[in-house]
Amino acid sequence: MMRILATALILFTLNAQAQELFIQTEPASNMPARTWGLRLASDMWNANDRFVTRMGIEAMYGITKDLMIHVQGFGSNQVDNFELETYGLYAKYRLFTDDDFKYHLRVAVFGEALFGKQNSHSPSFASKGSGPMLAGGVIATLLEGRFAASTTLGVAKATKDIEGGHPTYKNIVGANGSLSMGYLIYPNEYESYSDPNVNIYAEVLGFTSMFDEVDHDLISSTSGTEVLLSFGPQVILNSLTRIDLAYALTLYSGYTMKKQNSVFVRLEHNFF
Repeated sequence: MMRILATALILFTLNAQAQELFIQTEPASNMPARTWGLRLASDMWNANDRFVTRMGIEAMYGITKDLMIHVQGFGSNQVDNFELETYGLYAKYRLFTDDDFKYHLRVAVFGEALFGKQNSHSPSFASKGSGPMLAGGVIATLLEGRFAASTTLGVAKATKDIEGGHPTYKNIVGANGSLSMGYLIYPNEYESYSDPNVNIYAEVLGFTSMFDEVDHDLISSTSGTEVLLSFGPQVILNSLTRIDLAYALTLYSGYTMKKQNSVFVRLEHNFF
């Protein structure tokens, strides 16, 4: 009986948070304690008439109601054949919660460490998992009725320089900020936990980095900024399986090698 009640509570929690499971960013909310999930994702774009995909896999676990971790791995065919590029760990800790009926405000901090190869061609941090780095920041998420909004502020440092071409990029550090909005469009009223959820999202993602640009014997300290707009639908089935689809459009780029417009697809399943 207690197991049934616990499962029902978890499913209610997932339904209540459905429209704050943003596509391109993480919310301040965590998955329930002692549950785990698996994500498979692909970011796809065309670069010089060549199809490029970066794929990611993440195993997620809720250690407590306030702390969760992701074990991550990323690979792509950006350089040549498909290969593993980076792997690492993401952790998020919820600092603050203010809950009410159909409303909550949550604040969390996160940290991320990625290791492996530096296959990026640009000192921008816009392509997730493209290079080894250390990162951290804060997330604030608001849910009210059918609407959810979230903002993320973070900093990052590349742990390997971008070499092998001209120019090369060294001592890369950056900051990022995002504003994400989601709206639950179906169902109007929940009748059971098996009701599908359909959400729509719009997210603005901004990245700024500072770095040393080395071109033969010339070294200059410079910076760049990139702004992306991502939008698309999300479907959640049986409160357990999540399907994301988004199109990311580059609104502005101050880099020679800018982030290409891309299509993002992700499948996630939670286990209890």
